[in-house]
Amino acid sequence: MRVKLSYTADSEEIFSEAAFLLTGLGPSIQSTVDKYNTILKELQMENPNIFETQKSISTVRALLGKIDTRYVEVSDILLGYEEYRIKEQGNSAPPPSVPPVATLDPEEEDD
Repeated sequence: MRVKLSYTADSEEIFSEAAFLLTGLGPSIQSTVDKYNTILKELQMENPNIFETQKSISTVRALLGKIDTRYVEVSDILLGYEEYRIKEQGNSAPPPSVPPVATLDPEEEDD
């Protein structure tokens, strides 16, 4: 089960805390790359084990989902900080917009 956590940091620590959260992704990113390479090797075999390859693909997709979630969280932290900073400066200009996260429609994956 995944749960959402929150904690408080000084405004001067926002960027270092965001970097710390991303640093924790290193092992997941490396594991994803390793699994990706394994999948490529399996598919280049004369008779790949389809079930093992599918299992590896599912693992990569799960890892990518966790990585994406962390990037969304860090993005939200940065946007929240920017809103705070603008409010503190008394500037009524809205924060810059961020493009929406791209999502894949399973039916469009074959394009």
